Amino acid sequence: MSNLLVIGNGFDLSIGASTSYKCFFESQYYEQTRETIFQWIELWDRGERIPPNVNLVQYDFNCWDFLFCLISKGHEKDLERIKWCDIEKVIYDSLINTDISSFSWEIVREILDDNLNNRQYHAGDPIGAQYLRTKTSDRSIRMMVDYLSLQENWRESSVDKTAFYDALLNALKQFELSFGMYIRLTTSSDDYRDRACHQAEKLLDDSVDRWIDTFNYSSFRCNRTKIRHINGDDDAPIFGVNLSLKEEADRPELIRFSKTSRRIHQDTEFDRRNKEWSAMRVENAVVFGHSLNQMDYDYFHYLFTMLQFHTFDLDKMGSIRFVYKLYDTGRSEEIKSRFADSVHELLSCYENNVSSNNSHVLINLLRFSNKLSIDKLD
Repeated sequence: MSNLLVIGNGFDLSIGASTSYKCFFESQYYEQTRETIFQWIELWDRGERIPPNVNLVQYDFNCWDFLFCLISKGHEKDLERIKWCDIEKVIYDSLINTDISSFSWEIVREILDDNLNNRQYHAGDPIGAQYLRTKTSDRSIRMMVDYLSLQENWRESSVDKTAFYDALLNALKQFELSFGMYIRLTTSSDDYRDRACHQAEKLLDDSVDRWIDTFNYSSFRCNRTKIRHINGDDDAPIFGVNLSLKEEADRPELIRFSKTSRRIHQDTEFDRRNKEWSAMRVENAVVFGHSLNQMDYDYFHYLFTMLQFHTFDLDKMGSIRFVYKLYDTGRSEEIKSRFADSVHELLSCYENNVSSNNSHVLINLLRFSNKLSIDKLD
């Protein structure tokens, strides 16, 4: 049996690494992209005509850069509270949503398709602006349509839904590589690796077999410890979503954005790097620095199954410890309460999937047998 440590971005933040959503978008690395997009947004807001022959590709940003910056523009203070995982929440909302009053890639595609088939207009054209206002009340959708209309390949791909979402996924992969490069530059020092190993040692016990599943793209090595990247490393990071069966059935074109699908496409390299993990049997697990957001429920359901939670048999079930960091002493009770709520929601969702009873038997069974704990990082 083995002991497993599961870490999220909170692990890096706890040792002072600048790997958060906010850090990336406010970094010097991203400065040129950010400022160029903000200038474009300001031009659009002033109603100024944008030259039809402008080559936006030369600025080295794409539609995902544009969307993330568009959302953050004017909400800089809110970025203090935005978790790194919210990038994936934005991706999910933009893909699933089909409401004309908030951002939706499907609405963007439909307007581009309609525009291509019925009338051409240039971004910033008053007639075109009026046309967009009749299609949607959402400023971000109108701005994205203007942005993509300047690029011939996007106008043409919108005619075919499969081609549009293929192009959207390829653009996301480009954004991921940029983010991965930033992570590599930020965490390449010996100081980062030393602090990461020290933090991991505090969370791992002294067992012979020690394993770490990391949701981070950053890498480090500790003695007698094997590390596996769940969603890729800085060479090949994955941003993805977790879709329900109904969402997959209703919107099959979105399956390619699911983490399960993205991981399958990396299986060959993943299997080569992590072949030894096939023999792992987990007895105890520690989870630290993960937001426990729904985009990663698929992984935690795998983990709980490895811990034999589905058996409801105390002799077979392992134990799990959820650890949080108190990053604001003035909000200690709030932070603890929210984290406990997240643990409760996660375990309840798993029980709902494996048991027809779903009466919180699992949580009580784990808690009263000391197989579940929620602790503050010392």
